Amino acid sequence: MHCPTSKKKRNKQLKTDIPKLMVSAPATYRICVQGHLDEKWSDYVQGMSISTKYDECQNPVTTLTGQLLDQAALLGVLNAFYDHRLPILSVECLSIGSISRRK
Repeated sequence: MHCPTSKKKRNKQLKTDIPKLMVSAPATYRICVQGHLDEKWSDYVQGMSISTKYDECQNPVTTLTGQLLDQAALLGVLNAFYDHRLPILSVECLSIGSISRRK
């Protein structure tokens, strides 16, 4: 016989192994934007590493990777892209604190 409470307990136990992302804690992010950003953007993106590659249509796609102090800092970076009319393609949280998050 299936017992729903047992399944809930199992799910709760699994979730405790995953670190919790908090708005006021540092995390490492990967952000992809359409367009080319050079090293002059380093101040805007709070020291994140910047690399640009070209997609199959030869359009530039810039990937930024690095740790940000909190989600307010993340929002500041994203707002800088918006202010410069750079389309954001993706934002991914790679790790919380020093524990890597894996897919």
